[in-house]
Amino acid sequence: LTPSEASPVAPPVVAPSQPAGVRFTIQVGSYRTRAAAEALQARLGEGGHEVYIVEAPAPEGVRYRVRVGSFATEDVARTVAAKLADEQHVPIYVTPR
Repeated sequence: LTPSEASPVAPPVVAPSQPAGVRFTIQVGSYRTRAAAEALQARLGEGGHEVYIVEAPAPEGVRYRVRVGSFATEDVARTVAAKLADEQHVPIYVTPR
């Protein structure tokens, strides 16, 4: 084949990648008091989940965010989040950790 007769070569398909080291977590609550956050942490912890609290500044003061897990990809976090929402009846929000 001559160069003009050869079929064009399609560029390789590259899946979008996430920045190196980015992990994801599931936020299941945000409270004004630490006691409320700790109550949810205890309830979810009894179910065997890795639960932790993050203090975050907000215009009205500190918020105590209850989060579950650390996941390598957003897809895995969303899969676990859907299961967690069904089992524990909690709202979910997947976010970078």
